[in-house]
Amino acid sequence: VSVVSIGEPSGIGVDVALLSWFRMREGSESSIPFVLLADSEFLRFRSELLGIACDIQTIDESALPDAGGIFSSSLPVIELENELRGGPRSPSELDCAGILESIERGARLSFGGIAPLVTLPIQKNLLRKTGFVHTGHTDYLGYLSREWLGDDAAAQQDVYPVMMMSSSVLRTVPVTVHVPFRDVPTVLTTEKIVKTSRVVHDSLRRYFGIESPCLGFSGLNPHAGEGGNFGDEDSEIIEPAISILEGDGVRCIGPLSGDSMFAESVRGSYDVAICMYHDQALIAPKALAFDETVNVTLGLPFVRTSPDHGTALDRAGTLDISTKSFLCSLELSQRMFAHNASQHDTSPNKRDIQKR
Repeated sequence: VSVVSIGEPSGIGVDVALLSWFRMREGSESSIPFVLLADSEFLRFRSELLGIACDIQTIDESALPDAGGIFSSSLPVIELENELRGGPRSPSELDCAGILESIERGARLSFGGIAPLVTLPIQKNLLRKTGFVHTGHTDYLGYLSREWLGDDAAAQQDVYPVMMMSSSVLRTVPVTVHVPFRDVPTVLTTEKIVKTSRVVHDSLRRYFGIESPCLGFSGLNPHAGEGGNFGDEDSEIIEPAISILEGDGVRCIGPLSGDSMFAESVRGSYDVAICMYHDQALIAPKALAFDETVNVTLGLPFVRTSPDHGTALDRAGTLDISTKSFLCSLELSQRMFAHNASQHDTSPNKRDIQKR
């Protein structure tokens, strides 16, 4: 079973979760059990608005491992302390406390080795108005992980959140993420490429069962710089990173020209594309498999996935939505969690973090 944070209540996340449960119960979707961290009264209101018959059963966090048995007849919900008030398409700052509580409690459970976390999309600009200083889920979950690891300096150093977009067609990773394009060449460093790539390499082995992953590196400039004709970053920053990784025994190819590396004939030559900036990494997966792509955070001490779409406020409160990315997020979270559990002893994370 996966634990799911509620995300922005005024967006489509809650609708996607309710519709997914309804379709699973009716048998029109494969059943992938999950538990929502939410306000049960809010969920009842929203399900009535959508015209979905949804029986909700609140459970304690301690009952999470057994929630799969409830799922076929009722939607299991862990009740939030904060109420959720926002209606469709009407984000409210009053909901921010509940949104963050849902994320933190879900992350605590996942950190404790109990269940993987799936996060529904949030409205980051709204959270920032209430003092949220993080760039998004990825940054926030990294911050929480380091806080919970306390005085374990070595474990804290291992926390290095990396975004990966994953589908059956393609996996991509941006080395620089929410950085203005004009700043990318100054932020991109050999060290950053190497550190990101090591996290990706180790995660593909740990969670995906790929024993010897091959990393395909994009160039930064047109034609990967074309021998310095279109910039020196490819030869001075990216190639040295590849050399370091190859020296560590990591299989690498590149730097590859960004305009051709996602062609079908090329993308089969690597297991993941390490890209230099946000759009270079996200355009291809969204164009090739938008509904099936999952946002995975690597480099955390627990499993976290998320649908590859935003809050889509304009469609909230309607059934004009796709559940595919959410279903893929659930399936992948549980597959990663199970593979990790079969290969590693996860007990070190099963600590009492309530006192931290």
